[in-house]
Amino acid sequence: MTPFLDENVKAYFDAIQEQRLLQALLEVRMLIFEIAPDAKESISYGIPTYKMGKRAFHIAAFAKHCSVFPGSYVAEFLPELEGYKTSKGTVQFTPDKPIPDDVLRRMIIGRLLEQ
Repeated sequence: MTPFLDENVKAYFDAIQEQRLLQALLEVRMLIFEIAPDAKESISYGIPTYKMGKRAFHIAAFAKHCSVFPGSYVAEFLPELEGYKTSKGTVQFTPDKPIPDDVLRRMIIGRLLEQ
């Protein structure tokens, strides 16, 4: 696992008490660093944020779900996200129903690597 690059992000993950949510979010984090190993990790808007240039990809855990915040890229994936709760820039998922890796991978690439 990629070591935490920011103590505030480490504290965020340490505070997640539900182990299944923690594991689900850690898997998203690992995928981000697999795709964009030079991403800068920080807390923005109170949640873990990964930046490459001007682009940012946010992730978060809540009481019963996790969310990714790929911004406007959500619209491109709506047909593949049927059954997930989405909004203009957010996709919610649970450990029982994670976002398919290929879809998540394309979201991350679209958000972080296309400048």
